[in-house]
Amino acid sequence: MPEIDEYIIKKEVIKLARNTPVALIVGVAGFLGSHLSESLLSQNIQVIGVDDFSGGKKDNLNDAVRDKNFHLINSSASDIRIDPERLDYIFIISEGGWSLQRLLNLASDFKSRIVLVTSINLYAANIPENLKWFKYAENHIASFAKQNNLNARILRLSAVYGPRMHFREEDPIVDLIQSALLDELQKQPTSLDFSTRAIYVSDAVALIIKTIMKGYTAQKIFDGALPQPIKVSEAKEVLLDPVWHERRGFTPSALPPWQTPNLQKSISELHWKPETNLVNGLKKTLAYFKENEILPPSDPEPTLPKKQEYSVEDREEAEKIKKVTKKPKIEYKKAPLKFLQIIGIVLIFYG
Repeated sequence: MPEIDEYIIKKEVIKLARNTPVALIVGVAGFLGSHLSESLLSQNIQVIGVDDFSGGKKDNLNDAVRDKNFHLINSSASDIRIDPERLDYIFIISEGGWSLQRLLNLASDFKSRIVLVTSINLYAANIPENLKWFKYAENHIASFAKQNNLNARILRLSAVYGPRMHFREEDPIVDLIQSALLDELQKQPTSLDFSTRAIYVSDAVALIIKTIMKGYTAQKIFDGALPQPIKVSEAKEVLLDPVWHERRGFTPSALPPWQTPNLQKSISELHWKPETNLVNGLKKTLAYFKENEILPPSDPEPTLPKKQEYSVEDREEAEKIKKVTKKPKIEYKKAPLKFLQIIGIVLIFYG
């Protein structure tokens, strides 16, 4: 097969079929982005994929580039320069750290539907440093959408696992899969109290597409996670012998649901629920890495936030958001020294 570089578009004008929807995917060479592109192509939707390969892998696109409706651009989304005849959907599925403004202008010009995929960990009281850009991006898109009547929505996902996963997410099931592939699963400690709500990649992709395709989803936030969490100890047992658990028809123990603000909205309004059971999901994931002889990193470096890129418009928008969300500062005046001395004398006299 020719090198992926031969499929990269070198010009701004892209030849597209007139009567077929067009989707732009930012982060197309990533774990989620590559699976999403294949799903859209299978539904006869043309895909313009954008990636600078700082986080994604070219090998993830081996299947997508074979399709005549797939068009690959090697660029950062903040520098993207395209002039398509139409642009129906924009999917932002990247690791962040770039300027949104050029992309938002494209969405405004073409009246595109847009979805930003972030993390369910943004509900935490203390947002991790590597997720702060996504919080800013959510606010920026929401503000821009309101001002420009943009058809936009947010999807916050839990950890996702499956073929091509990159092992950079912090979740117990990610650590277990990594240990299983490195033959170190028996060394992996698992507390009986630990649980995971990670979802399989095909379920995540289905939710992403439903979020943007369904009507009445604009200006809303949706969540994607397992409604019923799974014990990490049970996931470990499945990984030790997935075939045996499959034959027995293994069913995870029922645990109390974890509440998130918008998960029920995803289930009821989008008619979504995870379809892949734990055994099948883990079995497919292990099979992919073993069949392709791919080993995960033995000691992956933590995901660090990229240096932020902000245009003039980004900075202005960030200042507006900051003013709205900034808490009032409370100032406390110091009591006069003489007054404190008098109080001290009175207390001594009283004593």
